[in-house]
Amino acid sequence: MEKSFSLLYFLKQAGNEPKKYIYLRITVDGHPVEFSTKKQWWESRWDQEKGRASGVKQDAQEVNFFLDTIENKVFKSRKQLIEDEELITAELLRGHAYRQSEPENDPGNLRGAQSANGGTGW
Repeated sequence: MEKSFSLLYFLKQAGNEPKKYIYLRITVDGHPVEFSTKKQWWESRWDQEKGRASGVKQDAQEVNFFLDTIENKVFKSRKQLIEDEELITAELLRGHAYRQSEPENDPGNLRGAQSANGGTGW
Protein backbone atom coordinates (compact mmCIF):
# COMPACT_ATOMS: atom_id res chain seq x y z
CA MET A 1 0.00 0.00 0.00
CA GLU A 2 1.22 3.50 -0.78
CA LYS A 3 2.59 5.72 1.97
CA SER A 4 1.73 9.03 0.31
CA PHE A 5 -0.82 10.09 -2.28
CA SER A 6 -1.80 13.47 -3.72
CA LEU A 7 -3.64 15.08 -6.61
CA LEU A 8 -2.96 18.56 -7.98
CA TYR A 9 -4.58 20.42 -10.85
CA PHE A 10 -2.48 23.15 -12.44
CA LEU A 11 -2.26 25.20 -15.64
CA LYS A 12 0.40 24.71 -18.29
CA GLN A 13 1.16 27.00 -21.24
CA ALA A 14 -0.48 26.13 -24.56
CA GLY A 15 1.79 27.93 -27.01
CA ASN A 16 0.68 31.53 -27.52
CA GLU A 17 -2.94 30.79 -26.66
CA PRO A 18 -4.69 33.09 -24.19
CA LYS A 19 -5.87 29.97 -22.33
CA LYS A 20 -3.67 27.33 -20.73
CA TYR A 21 -4.21 23.58 -20.52
CA ILE A 22 -5.40 22.12 -17.23
CA TYR A 23 -3.12 19.30 -16.10
CA LEU A 24 -3.50 16.78 -13.31
CA ARG A 25 -0.49 15.57 -11.34
CA ILE A 26 -0.98 12.32 -9.43
CA THR A 27 1.80 11.57 -6.95
CA VAL A 28 2.16 8.22 -5.22
CA ASP A 29 5.09 7.65 -2.86
CA GLY A 30 6.91 10.63 -4.33
CA HIS A 31 6.57 9.46 -7.96
CA PRO A 32 4.57 12.03 -9.98
CA VAL A 33 2.69 11.49 -13.22
CA GLU A 34 1.27 14.48 -15.11
CA PHE A 35 -1.30 14.44 -17.86
CA SER A 36 -3.51 16.90 -19.67
CA THR A 37 -7.24 16.94 -19.06
CA LYS A 38 -7.49 18.37 -22.59
CA LYS A 39 -9.43 21.31 -21.16
CA GLN A 40 -8.18 24.90 -21.38
CA TRP A 41 -8.76 27.76 -18.96
CA TRP A 42 -7.72 31.36 -18.35
CA GLU A 43 -4.96 31.93 -15.79
CA SER A 44 -6.76 35.07 -14.57
CA ARG A 45 -9.78 32.91 -13.67
CA TRP A 46 -7.84 30.08 -11.96
CA ASP A 47 -7.47 29.58 -8.20
CA GLN A 48 -4.07 27.90 -7.87
CA GLU A 49 -4.57 27.24 -4.16
CA LYS A 50 -7.77 25.28 -4.78
CA GLY A 51 -6.69 23.91 -8.15
CA ARG A 52 -9.99 24.92 -9.66
CA ALA A 53 -11.57 27.52 -11.90
CA SER A 54 -12.61 30.54 -9.89
CA GLY A 55 -15.93 32.30 -10.06
CA VAL A 56 -19.59 31.38 -10.18
CA LYS A 57 -20.21 31.63 -13.91
CA GLN A 58 -21.61 28.56 -15.64
CA ASP A 59 -18.39 27.87 -17.58
CA ALA A 60 -16.37 27.78 -14.33
CA GLN A 61 -18.93 25.47 -12.73
CA GLU A 62 -18.79 23.14 -15.75
CA VAL A 63 -14.98 22.98 -15.70
CA ASN A 64 -14.96 22.34 -11.95
CA PHE A 65 -17.57 19.59 -12.34
CA PHE A 66 -15.39 17.98 -15.01
CA LEU A 67 -12.32 18.17 -12.74
CA ASP A 68 -14.31 16.75 -9.82
CA THR A 69 -15.41 13.86 -12.03
CA ILE A 70 -11.81 12.96 -12.93
CA GLU A 71 -10.76 13.28 -9.29
CA ASN A 72 -13.59 10.98 -8.21
CA LYS A 73 -12.53 8.38 -10.79
CA VAL A 74 -8.99 8.44 -9.42
CA PHE A 75 -10.21 8.05 -5.84
CA LYS A 76 -12.60 5.26 -6.86
CA SER A 77 -9.78 3.43 -8.65
CA ARG A 78 -7.49 3.87 -5.64
CA LYS A 79 -10.17 2.49 -3.32
CA GLN A 80 -10.67 -0.53 -5.57
CA LEU A 81 -6.92 -1.22 -5.71
CA ILE A 82 -6.73 -1.01 -1.91
CA GLU A 83 -9.66 -3.41 -1.56
CA ASP A 84 -8.02 -5.81 -4.03
CA GLU A 85 -4.72 -5.45 -2.12
CA GLU A 86 -2.91 -4.48 -5.33
CA LEU A 87 0.11 -2.25 -5.73
CA ILE A 88 -0.90 1.38 -6.27
CA THR A 89 1.13 3.51 -8.66
CA ALA A 90 0.48 6.94 -10.15
CA GLU A 91 0.67 5.41 -13.65
CA LEU A 92 -1.96 2.83 -12.78
CA LEU A 93 -4.32 5.46 -11.37
CA ARG A 94 -3.85 7.61 -14.48
CA GLY A 95 -4.69 4.63 -16.68
CA HIS A 96 -7.83 3.86 -14.68
CA ALA A 97 -8.99 7.49 -14.88
CA TYR A 98 -8.45 7.56 -18.65
CA ARG A 99 -10.01 4.17 -19.28
CA GLN A 100 -13.18 5.22 -17.47
CA SER A 101 -13.48 8.44 -19.47
CA GLU A 102 -12.52 7.23 -22.93
CA PRO A 103 -14.42 9.05 -25.68
CA GLU A 104 -15.00 5.79 -27.59
CA ASN A 105 -17.80 5.04 -25.14
CA ASP A 106 -19.56 8.26 -26.17
CA PRO A 107 -22.11 7.45 -28.91
CA GLY A 108 -21.67 10.96 -30.33
CA ASN A 109 -17.97 10.39 -30.83
CA LEU A 110 -16.90 9.67 -34.41
CA ARG A 111 -14.54 6.83 -33.48
CA GLY A 112 -17.26 5.23 -31.38
CA ALA A 113 -19.72 5.60 -34.24
CA GLN A 114 -17.24 4.09 -36.69
CA SER A 115 -16.68 0.96 -34.64
CA ALA A 116 -20.38 0.60 -33.86
CA ASN A 117 -21.41 0.94 -37.52
CA GLY A 118 -18.88 -1.23 -39.27
CA GLY A 119 -16.34 1.56 -39.80
CA THR A 120 -18.61 3.92 -41.75
CA GLY A 121 -18.67 6.68 -39.15
CA TRP A 122 -22.42 7.22 -39.69
